[in-house]
Amino acid sequence: MLAMSGLVTLTQPSGGSAPPLNLPALADIFDLNKFRIGLPLAALFGSAPALLSRRLQQLTDQYKDDLKSTDPSSAAPAPKH
Repeated sequence: MLAMSGLVTLTQPSGGSAPPLNLPALADIFDLNKFRIGLPLAALFGSAPALLSRRLQQLTDQYKDDLKSTDPSSAAPAPKH
C-alpha cells in the first residue's frame, strides 16, 4: 500500500536505489479460496468497535450506579440518641 501511495521512500533507507517491490495483485489479496479465514476475520474486526463501545457503556453505567449508592443523601438516616 505504501508503494501505491508513493510513500516508499519513508520505508527505504536514504541513499542508493531501492529494489523493486513485488506487490501481489488485488485479486490475489482478496481471493477467498486462498485465504478462507479472510471473511470471518474481517467480520470480527468489523464488529470489534461496536462490542468495545457496548462493553465500555456497560462499565460506565455500573460505575455510575456504584457512585449513586455511596451518595449520603440516599443512605438511611442515622439513628438519634
